[in-house]
Amino acid sequence: MNWQSVIEDIVVTNVGGDGILVTNENAAGQPISNTEVNGRIAGSFIEAAGQDGIRVLDSGNSVTDWNLVDNWVAQAGDDAIDLDNAAGWRVIGHHTYRSADAAIHADRLFGSSVSDNYDEDFGGNAAIDLALNCCASSVVTGNRIFDLDGTGSGAHLRLSVVSDRATASAVGNAVRCREGGRRRGVGLDYQAKVTAVSTGNSVVGCKTPRRLGRGASVSRGR
Repeated sequence: MNWQSVIEDIVVTNVGGDGILVTNENAAGQPISNTEVNGRIAGSFIEAAGQDGIRVLDSGNSVTDWNLVDNWVAQAGDDAIDLDNAAGWRVIGHHTYRSADAAIHADRLFGSSVSDNYDEDFGGNAAIDLALNCCASSVVTGNRIFDLDGTGSGAHLRLSVVSDRATASAVGNAVRCREGGRRRGVGLDYQAKVTAVSTGNSVVGCKTPRRLGRGASVSRGR
């Protein structure tokens, strides 16, 4: 629970709870009064966690501006990566596979990056599920989202909002809903009030390549 904490090059396997948990609450369950910014979780392997592979629990606004980079998360019992607060975070370069729910679920994006992740065979309603906050735009680029075994019937990349005027750039992502067989699922899902630049994305094998919620605004940018 401090600035510039580093978790790097570790292996976690077959635990009943979360593989790695970062929290703003002390052992008594009370939220800290300070912040714990500028941390780093990198180069680690989490396998068969009973709950989330990597979990950030932040009931306030303490755990911001971290680097979450180049981890492998396999067969999580819930989400592979679940972030209560992704403000200022860089979520880059992960390989997740066979998570029971989302590959990456992140709330309160604010000037954040979710890029170059390789997500295979999620089981929930969305593979990469991001909730945008006002007012600094976030970037979602170069992710590869493949549901080759056909277990995920929901959205592969979903953008929703925490507050009005939330914006993002979704550029150069590659989605394949399934390999052969009947088309199912949604490729890109921009929910109500999302304002997004969406261009250069590849969507294959989806029943609905792109879905726009009421009030969503999508452009190709400049």
